[in-house]
Amino acid sequence: MSLKHPLLQKSSANIATRVSNSGSDFIGAHLRCNDSYFLETAAEHSRMIWWKLIHGILGLSIERTRQLDLGCSATTNSPKPLPSNRFISPSKSPAHLPLDYRSLTVGVDPTRKRKGGPYKDPDPEHPNVPLFIATDSRDPHTDEHPSPFRQTFPCVFFLGDFPQEVEQVAAIRDPISGVEIRNMLVPFLDAMVAARAVRVVGTPHSTFSWYV
Repeated sequence: MSLKHPLLQKSSANIATRVSNSGSDFIGAHLRCNDSYFLETAAEHSRMIWWKLIHGILGLSIERTRQLDLGCSATTNSPKPLPSNRFISPSKSPAHLPLDYRSLTVGVDPTRKRKGGPYKDPDPEHPNVPLFIATDSRDPHTDEHPSPFRQTFPCVFFLGDFPQEVEQVAAIRDPISGVEIRNMLVPFLDAMVAARAVRVVGTPHSTFSWYV
């Protein structure tokens, strides 16, 4: 199923162009961490997604990725019981090969302020490339599971950073009953923004990730 709602398409495109001027030269993730099985496995899944972004997609070396991982672990109370080798995929599928992210045209107007300052050219020692995370976290700016992403990426965005676009979608009502349907549409907006990224990593066993 492909969503064709004109406001969802317009709003997701607007958000994507605020993440990256081209509307696609950024990487994405879906982190499901707020219910039942996904809450129990959130620490492991968030770390796995983080490794796949840093080492698998951006192509940082295993040694450098481990250094960054240790830096993140030192500032969080989340246990890290599993060895990092678990997160190194041997797959040679084109979808899993490192992305030449230094070729991305992610130039940003210098007057546009972001957390961590204006975007700078990527360097091989730090993944300075925009990241959009779709998530069911209640407060991704403070919750512990998105913490490794916030620490590592200077330009990380969540749907809540774009309240104007969210409110436009949230205001839509069913034309027959008049009932608000924001609980259905806002998560789809989150998915559509993440799906505009050049590469996306999802949460294992999540049908929403497969949809993205």
